[in-house]
Amino acid sequence: MSKHKPSRDAVKAAQRRQQTRRLISITSVLILLVAGWLWWDTEVEDANLAAIATLLETVPADLVLLQETARASPLNYGRDVVARLDAALPTAARTFYADVR
Repeated sequence: MSKHKPSRDAVKAAQRRQQTRRLISITSVLILLVAGWLWWDTEVEDANLAAIATLLETVPADLVLLQETARASPLNYGRDVVARLDAALPTAARTFYADVR
């Protein structure tokens, strides 16, 4: 009895399927890593904004100049920094100009 050898095309197809499975596995792991990093980074952003708001509420000042504040956008992870600062200083006179739209 002779053993049946798979055809060359069948072997190549099996190799392609195996390579595809490996690529999908690697891609899935990378997507999970990026998603975890983004989640952690947004948590840090929230903590930073809370610390800034607390500092502004507790430190008496006649004039406060803040740079790089913005409305909600992808640049600041969808956080409305201006609204957070407005809530921290409800009675202060203020102005805001968005030079990036």
